[in-house]
Amino acid sequence: MRRSIVLRFLVLATLVAGLSARALRAGPWIETARLVRAGGMAGDEFAPTVAIDGDVAVVGTFSGSVFAVVFLHSGGSWVQAAELVPSDGPFAEGLAHSVGISGDTIVVGAPDATVGDLAMEGKAYVFVRPSGGWAGTLSESAQLGNFSLADSTGPDSFGISVSISGTTIVAGGHTSLGNGGLAFVFTMPDAGWSGAISPSAILYPPGGGFAGASVGISGDVVVAGAPAANAGDGEAYVWVKPSSGWSDILEESADLLPTSPFPGGEFGHAVAIDGTTAVVTSPFAQYTNSDNEDTRVAYLFERPSTGWAGTLSETARLVPTAGKLNWPDAFFGQSLSTAGGTVVVGTPGLRVFAFSGNDGGAFIFQKPPSGWSGDVGEQAKILRVDDSARQSLLGQSVSISGSTILLGAPFENVDGNALEGAAHVFEPGLNPTVTASFSPGGVLTYQPSTLSLTVTNPNTTGFIWNLTIGTPTFPANLFIAETPDASTTCGGFFDFGSTAGDDQLLLEGGGVPFPAGGTCTVSASVSSGTSGSYTTAALPVSCDQGCDGVGSGPATLLVRLRLTQIRFLVEGPVRVAPGVPVEFTFQVDPLRESPVAPTGEVVVSDSAGHSCRSDVSVSGEGSCTLTFGAPGNYRVRAEYLGNLSFGSSTSPPKVVQVGGG
Repeated sequence: MRRSIVLRFLVLATLVAGLSARALRAGPWIETARLVRAGGMAGDEFAPTVAIDGDVAVVGTFSGSVFAVVFLHSGGSWVQAAELVPSDGPFAEGLAHSVGISGDTIVVGAPDATVGDLAMEGKAYVFVRPSGGWAGTLSESAQLGNFSLADSTGPDSFGISVSISGTTIVAGGHTSLGNGGLAFVFTMPDAGWSGAISPSAILYPPGGGFAGASVGISGDVVVAGAPAANAGDGEAYVWVKPSSGWSDILEESADLLPTSPFPGGEFGHAVAIDGTTAVVTSPFAQYTNSDNEDTRVAYLFERPSTGWAGTLSETARLVPTAGKLNWPDAFFGQSLSTAGGTVVVGTPGLRVFAFSGNDGGAFIFQKPPSGWSGDVGEQAKILRVDDSARQSLLGQSVSISGSTILLGAPFENVDGNALEGAAHVFEPGLNPTVTASFSPGGVLTYQPSTLSLTVTNPNTTGFIWNLTIGTPTFPANLFIAETPDASTTCGGFFDFGSTAGDDQLLLEGGGVPFPAGGTCTVSASVSSGTSGSYTTAALPVSCDQGCDGVGSGPATLLVRLRLTQIRFLVEGPVRVAPGVPVEFTFQVDPLRESPVAPTGEVVVSDSAGHSCRSDVSVSGEGSCTLTFGAPGNYRVRAEYLGNLSFGSSTSPPKVVQVGGG
């Protein structure tokens, strides 16, 4: 009968392999590949556990006859290369609970395997890369087990967790010794990994029990989790290789405990170690962050200057943003991996879709410049938003090597096959570039200009999901003139709306991936009735995956006043007697077609000091009256004073003859 994954109780191995000494740079994380098994079927639950080392990824299966599938990264693509099959199989389904890889060696834990007459005693299988490389169907080179332990009673569940570093393998048996639990160390014999191999050393936790549910190894240091210890509060232990080597029965070198253990938190559910840094999860622990919000927590321990010894408290706490958990049972810390100052915490219970759950994802934490200390928030959150990600348990298993993260999603639907399962490769990517520009960059009042937002995904591989770009407000007096013209390159939908009276431009992905190397432009016609220099605010950019604090620079539009002309409506010269009032009618017109006419004031005057003022009507007309007391010739002009939209102008002179017959 198929064993379904139960998040609370299935402990997947912590895989620390192919570790890079360099820390990953900050930036978005891009999904670059999906790994599925050739010939996969509905219900396979592929990728319950994963491991990666450089260009080699190993993905466990629950398919029975095949333990794991090896994928190679070559020519920019991941391709299936080999299937790992136990020589004494096939077994009942659900055996490959844990996998690990280091260099040319892969280890697979099978805790349900029968050893002799002991059902579910468990063992592990070692696969060594053949001279011809990872290809075809391969059987193990060696089997690891508790073969020589006289008091083995079964079921020990040996292999529930495995980890490998160089020529040393550690395996956990969390029900060994009557449900107490042990960890076992295996060192490669001089003749290499071959035949049936018993442990070089047996690692006993305090009181002789509760270790082995999770294990990790880096160099000469082993860490093991005991989530059932202390009535479910949990504990973790560290063993350092003795000067005499891994041999005999060894007590722990150090105990790891959080400063404030959470009742039932299962501290030790997953563990990982890289160099001098160990990380331990406690997926059921609640934690109150600095904003007084309830969230979750994992614990990071750095080796003291005096070494791994005594009872040690955490150096730092890894605390995800409360709002990003988005599900009370997110299972933050179901899986774990660390390398080069980066910690990846699998969170398969994460809710991504509305009315959903167990969609899954992971949180990435990076060592701050000042070092690990206090509460450290995530550098990024990884998730997937296409329909196949629904309830896929992404992050049920996780492994990191260098700058590549591998996440297992055993419940993923693949091409319509329910629960077929898949693994996903994520790598650091480049943020999208967003440029804003006006065309033309200079216009007259009431003349439209096109504001364009051009978005480019600079990554050669990898999608950006649900891209959203917004200008929260336009500058005052600059407004949207018409419905935008948006390309369909970005997918999704485009919209112009209004929020609290402010014009707002939105470009949203609508669940459609924005492809690698893709460029799209969304544009809208804007205009202003007021002259001035208009600069947009920087445009914030966000997306569900592939963006990290980016935005465009501002764009500036220069709006100039419209030119006008004013003319008198009176034809020919004017002749009047002294003291007789003269009415001067005028017309103000824009020099170019305009949706509105100039308004404001006109001053009619001459050089002798005669003047009058008049408002300009909405039709551009007006009049005012002058009276000349002394005979003579007067040159009268009309000056339109202009307004916020129209420039000033002066009429040709009108000659007025006063008196003189």
